[in-house]
Formats: sequence, structure tokens, C-alpha cells
Amino acid sequence: MAVIRSLPRPPLLLAAAVFAAWSLFYGGLWVAYANRRVPVELGFDNKYLPLERCELVQSVVPGSPAEHAGMKRGDRIVRVNGSPLEEERSLIVVWSAHKPGDTVDLTIQRAGVPDPLVLHGTFRANSDSTAEAGVARDVGEDITRLLPVPFLTVGLAVLFLRLEDPNAWLLALLFGGFLAIPGLPAWFLNLPGALRLPALAYRAVFNNTVAALFYFFFATFPAPSPLDRRFRWLKWFGLAMGACQAVLALLFGAAGPGTNLGWLAAGSGRLAILVFNYGFIALGFVALIWNSLSAASSEARRKIRVILWGALAGVVPATVAIAASDFFGFRITAWLAALLVLLLWLFPLSFAYALVKHRVLEIPVLLRRSARYLLVQRGFVILRVLLSVAVTSAFALFFARRLQPLTEGAAPGGIALGTVFGTVLKPELFTRLFSPGDQARSL
Repeated sequence: MAVIRSLPRPPLLLAAAVFAAWSLFYGGLWVAYANRRVPVELGFDNKYLPLERCELVQSVVPGSPAEHAGMKRGDRIVRVNGSPLEEERSLIVVWSAHKPGDTVDLTIQRAGVPDPLVLHGTFRANSDSTAEAGVARDVGEDITRLLPVPFLTVGLAVLFLRLEDPNAWLLALLFGGFLAIPGLPAWFLNLPGALRLPALAYRAVFNNTVAALFYFFFATFPAPSPLDRRFRWLKWFGLAMGACQAVLALLFGAAGPGTNLGWLAAGSGRLAILVFNYGFIALGFVALIWNSLSAASSEARRKIRVILWGALAGVVPATVAIAASDFFGFRITAWLAALLVLLLWLFPLSFAYALVKHRVLEIPVLLRRSARYLLVQRGFVILRVLLSVAVTSAFALFFARRLQPLTEGAAPGGIALGTVFGTVLKPELFTRLFSPGDQARSL
């Protein structure tokens, strides 16, 4: 990473601008398309198998058109309306071109049946098979689509303020990587090629390197951890393995540059990739916790612990939920995804707090004081609004189902609760949190 310090500023500025444009492009697409749905459905869950060029039916919704057509769990869809499934987006393209009431022919391969079967299905309007209340689903999806905002805001701001600092680059790349963790929305696969390919390439690169970047950053920031001092090669090994996965994804992605790794995407290869990714995330936490315990001074420990608690509260719940989905098929519902996103925001926000309050990364004094002034003068108002929105969202997410017969009253009720909650906050609390002064307080 010493190479970054040795480079002149213009190449660094150009590289930062390219990364910023790419990440803002992907983040913008996520905000625009994350909650769009394919207009129709048959009522089954599926997964594309690139080696077999087919869709594996993982489950069938009871009473759905898929069940009425005779579809069963474990079936493999090999053709749609007589056309083979050449890429991951093939099914999405067909679904997007139809409306409720249209019919479709699916050629099925079923275990124990020698000849392919042709099933005739009738599309219905896309619905939420989990029966989540409409208010809860909509609010949850609106929160989820804002996932990139704090990560890009903090990451890119730090990068452009500290272009010559390797830690700033690692932080920006890490925060950019968090955008690529969620699965691609169906509408991403139906984008025009000029938009789809760079978006899929972004996810291919960062989804496969984010775990290694997580460990690399916390193994070296704010100082080399005891784990890194003992195993200096480990961070480079992780980054090299993540880069190899990204290259394979770019070369062998079934939908152009994507995230399918060909033969590595199935069986023991997939398990090895999952173990690698979750293993390096765990190592990142080990390095961070070890650093917080072994820091030389109380001031250094305060800086690290702010970030540590932000990472624990923000990253651990999402990691556990995604791991349950990857290993055990756990389904992450809309409201749970929204809650995980809200918690994830604690991660970049803890960095923002540490930058302003604890002089992490030595952001220029004038900018730091300006940020403090803004936070002290206007921050508590922003906090009141955010907490009011959070209470409103929680009301919708957790009670909308019970209020389904009274849907029109659910949102006003939540807004009223959020408003009452927001009014009890006092600016003195927020002022104390961000008060100027050299003595930092442990959270």
C-alpha cells in the first residue's frame, strides 16, 4: 500500500474519480431498481444453474399457477416457450414481456422421468407469497433501496479528503463493496446491455472481494493488529483469492459479467467460497477486537471501540442473516431486510462519528470543525427526523399486518407515534455527543 503514497496526486485523483463514478452508477441503479418487481409470476422459487443452463425449482407456492400446472420441487426448467435458457436473465426477460392471464410453456426435466415434460402455466399478477402487509412491504423496500447512501457518502468523502492515505482507499473500497452484498434485483437482469454489463461487473468484482477487504482494512487500521503482525501474508492471500474469484466471475458469468463462477458455483466449490468469505469476515472482527484490546493508549482504544461497536451492531446481524440464507435456505423477508439495512447504516455512521469526534484518519481541522458545527447546530434536528421515520417504519413493519383491515389508519398512526417520539428529544443530548474539545469520551 506504500505505492499509493508514492504516486503523484493527478493519477490518484483520476483513479478516485473512476471509482466514484462506477460506485455512484451502481448505487444509483440500486436506488432506482431495487424495489421494482417483475409484473407477473407463476408462484415458485428458482435458482439458475449455469453448468446445466436450467432453472432449478426450489419450492412451489401452494395453490399457485405453478402448482396447478403440475410443477414440483426439484424440477429443472430447460426451455421456456421452446427456447433454451442460455443465460440467467432468460426467464426474467420472458416474464417481463407478459401480463396477468398470459400463458407460458415450460419444458421440465424431472428426476425419475426419462422424457422431458411440457407444463402449461397461466401468469398471475406478482404478489408477495409471504402475505406481508402492503404497508410493511412498501416501507421495507423503500428503506432497502437507500442502502448505498451512507456508505457512498462516508466512503467517497474520506477518499477525496485523504487521497494519499492507503487507509482511505481501503475504506472507500470496503464501503463500495457493501453495496454489492445483496442479491441482484430481478430488474437488474432486464436492464439494457449498456447498463447491465457494468452493473454486473461491479457486483462481480466487489461481491467477491468485500470479505478480503474487510479483513485487510481491520488488520491494518488504525495500526497493524497483533494478528497481522503474526501473519502478514494473510491479508494479501485473502485479497488474491478474492481477486481470482472476481476474475472467474467476469470470465464465466452466465449473464455476461456476473457473479456465477461456472463449476465453482455448485457443490463443494460453492461451500469453499462461502467458507472463505465468512472466514475472512470473522478474521476481520478478530483483528478489530484484538486491536481494541491491545491499543497502546486510552485515546487509541476509544477511537477503535467506536468503530468496533458500529461494526458489531451493524455488520453482525446482516452477516448472520445472510449466512443463514446461504447455508440453510433461510428467507429474508422485506421487513427483515429493512431492519438489517437500518442496522448496517451504523457501520458507516460510526466511522463518520469517529472522523468528527476522535480525529480518525486526521481529516483536515477546518473541515472537521465545520462538520462539528453542522452536526451541533443542525444535527439534532436531523436525528429527530430520522428517529421519527424509524418509529414510523417500525410501526408499519410490525403492526401493519394486524391493522390490515384498517390500512388507511396504519400510516397516520405510525406518523403520529413518530412525531410524538421525535418531540421528546432534547438538543442538549446531541450537542454533548459532538461537542468540540480535545477530550474524547468512550461510548
